[in-house]
Amino acid sequence: MSELSEERGEIGAARRDAVSSLITGLLAVSVFYYGTTLRGDSGMFPMLIGAVMLFGSLGLGLKALLLLRHRLWTAPRKQWQREDWLALRQILIAAVGLLLYALLVRPLGFFSATGLMLLALPYALGYRHLLGIAINAAIVLGMLYLIFIGVFERPLPREFFLR
Repeated sequence: MSELSEERGEIGAARRDAVSSLITGLLAVSVFYYGTTLRGDSGMFPMLIGAVMLFGSLGLGLKALLLLRHRLWTAPRKQWQREDWLALRQILIAAVGLLLYALLVRPLGFFSATGLMLLALPYALGYRHLLGIAINAAIVLGMLYLIFIGVFERPLPREFFLR
């Protein structure tokens, strides 16, 4: 691979990171705002997730801008290639999945919505190792239970089957 093509690849990756950062940042702000509309302590978790997403989004955007400050937007424009469209597709799938998750926490309950998201989102993004998805979901749900119920003793939105 030539030095010029490597440089173009870095610029393309930085542009994708900048676009991903903007989309994720907008989604983070909307999730944080949604958390403010919930009553009591049930809004704490969406607000925390929104804040963490926003900081991650800012970090990704700053990384892209700092690595390629002057070359980022002045480089010659290239046609979008298949990888660019696939990356944009995955960003949109993740954004829609996280938005649906935020909307489903209240009607389904925290653990049901989280479990559904942990199972569906990796599959929708193309990860096909079902046993790995299930093990990951079980571990994350177990840790969330320990943290929020065991340690913090925080009330979370009740499960739909326990109402």
